[in-house]
Amino acid sequence: MVGKVIAYGLIALGLSVPTLAVTEAAPDTGALQEIIVTAQRREQNLQDVPISLTAYKADDLLRLGVAGAAEYLAMTPNVGYSEDASSGSRGVNISIRGVSDLKSGEDSVIPSIGVYLNGFSVAASPLGLYNPQMADLDQIEVLRGPQGTYYGRNSLGGALNLTTKKPTNEFGGYVSGTFTDFTGPGVLGSGTAVLNLPISDNLKTRSVLFYEDSTGTVKNIYPTGAGTGHTYWMGRTTIDWDIDDRTTLSTMVMYDHNNQAGDESVPSGVWSVGTVDGYGIGVPPLTRAVNPGTGFWPQNTTLTSRSGPEYSDTRQLTAIMNLAHRFNDAVVFKSVVGVLHGSLDHRDDDDGLGGWNNFYAQGNFSGTSYSGEARLEVNTQPVTWVTGIIYGNDKTTRYDYSVAGSDTDAPIGENGLSPTGISLLPPITPGSCFSCDRKTFRDTSEAAFSEVTWRPIDRIELIAGGRLTHDAISHGLDLFGPILGAPNYSLTSTASGETSFNDFSPKAAIVYKATPDLRYYATVSKGYKAGGTSLGFNPPPTTVPLPAVISVPFGRETLWSYETGVKSEWLDHRLRVNASVFYSHWTDLQLEVFRFLVPGNLSSKFALTTNFPSAQASGGELEFAAAVTPGFSVYGSLGYLDSKILDSGDQLLSGGFIVNLKGLPMPNSPKFTANLGAEERWATASGESWLRADYIHRGSQYSNVEALVWQQIRGQFLPDHPGNTAFLPATPGGFPFLIPAFDIVNASAGYDWHNLEAMLSVVNLLGEKYYTGTAESFSITGIKLHPHPRAVSLTLTYKFGQYR
Repeated sequence: MVGKVIAYGLIALGLSVPTLAVTEAAPDTGALQEIIVTAQRREQNLQDVPISLTAYKADDLLRLGVAGAAEYLAMTPNVGYSEDASSGSRGVNISIRGVSDLKSGEDSVIPSIGVYLNGFSVAASPLGLYNPQMADLDQIEVLRGPQGTYYGRNSLGGALNLTTKKPTNEFGGYVSGTFTDFTGPGVLGSGTAVLNLPISDNLKTRSVLFYEDSTGTVKNIYPTGAGTGHTYWMGRTTIDWDIDDRTTLSTMVMYDHNNQAGDESVPSGVWSVGTVDGYGIGVPPLTRAVNPGTGFWPQNTTLTSRSGPEYSDTRQLTAIMNLAHRFNDAVVFKSVVGVLHGSLDHRDDDDGLGGWNNFYAQGNFSGTSYSGEARLEVNTQPVTWVTGIIYGNDKTTRYDYSVAGSDTDAPIGENGLSPTGISLLPPITPGSCFSCDRKTFRDTSEAAFSEVTWRPIDRIELIAGGRLTHDAISHGLDLFGPILGAPNYSLTSTASGETSFNDFSPKAAIVYKATPDLRYYATVSKGYKAGGTSLGFNPPPTTVPLPAVISVPFGRETLWSYETGVKSEWLDHRLRVNASVFYSHWTDLQLEVFRFLVPGNLSSKFALTTNFPSAQASGGELEFAAAVTPGFSVYGSLGYLDSKILDSGDQLLSGGFIVNLKGLPMPNSPKFTANLGAEERWATASGESWLRADYIHRGSQYSNVEALVWQQIRGQFLPDHPGNTAFLPATPGGFPFLIPAFDIVNASAGYDWHNLEAMLSVVNLLGEKYYTGTAESFSITGIKLHPHPRAVSLTLTYKFGQYR
């Protein structure tokens, strides 16, 4: 492995890369360009912000073939992520410094990571992490550590701050087309059109249209099964209006639609707890996963076999309005209001085996999130003061259906359908509802925040702030069924729960400016995440009008973070080195598990969230960028993360297992993360040419809590099944639960010729076989794994007018 790392590093240094904004050299001087960020809700130099953060210019990311969150998260120190492929091609889960949502299902709707688009919170999207295509984005900032003062309840572990490009006063734009070959079963084609159109001296617009069509990275070999590709399109328009010399109004509207066929995953051959628990299998004649004719990972990285219809159709409409009014040189009023509406319709062939239609899962999710924030900024010497209020309302509704297929009584063995096999479910009328329910969630949040920066002397800054938050949380559950064979589902049971939470999240920091280019800082801050209520029904063994209602409240989760760091520039601003170390301690961590309260009764499924006592994380980040010459620059980063669950007590997991998490690392928390890159640019007679590459290393990780405790539960009978009727087979070496470390190299080259630009890029140049998630499922062929084949792309761009 060490030799592999060194080899990849030398390739990266020799070929050149940066995707990082900090690698850009300023014209003529050869110095690094200044990076302006809005991490503290106002424009500041990156070096002046006492926060550990990484900033990316999206144009550079796109030139390396980076089109979504997973790719730029892979290059960010101490950020973990996983992909389960169940929510479409853009589905991703994120962890920052070990903080993430600990869940096995989708009921945990208050996220641990804040996501902001042009200052508006989009973290409560019902589709998971907000992950639009990055066409014409201006910048992405990844903020590590709790951001309670400015970003509030959804930023327990950190925040993503996305900014779109603003309209300019000059006519211009571009059209671009990309063709990608996945060097396997699929291809992808996409097109982008951008038009910047000034209407008058004080009114200007910018519009973006993007379309993508892919046949997928995995092929379904079942003749009549669903394909695995997707189509995606996005449209966005921004209108900036300078009302007068002191007042500006910016409005942005964006719509994106992703239509995914079958999920792009391959079988692992290792059953999840949900599969064994749901079917009650694991004993002869079915003691291991069924081979669907494709083989298992790693021999198979491109094929799947599923016969049932599958789709995942996601739509999002986002509208944001930013208003700024300057009273004088010292006082500015700003407000941002917005609304996000999203929907997801999906159907999964849950059994995962071509030719065997046992049952399928279908869902219809929708949600609306809107918020308004107003703040006042006062900039004087020696005091800067920011204060504001915010109101938010998030509402999500989920319809979930588990429905019998046509082969519930078909016998199956370890090689598929077999007369000598067993029937996992009794004969049931096709289309009958095993479990059908509607879940509702609402969070009404009100908050006030304030932060003061005082400079008692030129070299010292003292920062103190805090946010006072009130959350009113309501959950609802309507159960439809169990009704077998009925053409229409009728409401049979209802449960609800309401809770409220108050929190004060303080922050304090000190900054010492040793020289104009060298500053040290230390920060203490708190993060917070509201609790709620777990709801379910406990159907008795005999039919009665109403099953018992289960209502289990769970508490809030909090985190304290202690961080110190240095930000520096050297060699006449040709070298930038930023470093930080941190310690985090969080309490009452929320853990969601999936249960069948009555073994074999799918109608008794229950998503239970509980709190366990404490965990900690410590580590550090190092980032550097160097302008070696005016045309050649290098950059890199290194992250070290040591996370540990300090005390969990006895925790009840899926299948009825009682486990103890003490001493285990947090999920999605690789110990080492690193990247190294370089870029060479040189002028030509008609424009500019460039060559770049980067090397990425991600350490091993577990993607969920079930994976963490595989050693405690594998090779045992499930307690949920009395009489030893369900056995969880052992797996050698922890596969697939411990996701192996991986090393990848990306490279690209481009040539400008007047208004034309051509780019060739390769993602995963050396064809590394790796996966990034272990999704819980009921697949009889094993946990689904999401592969990442080599992708070779050619992009042609035509620019017109004053392009920016």
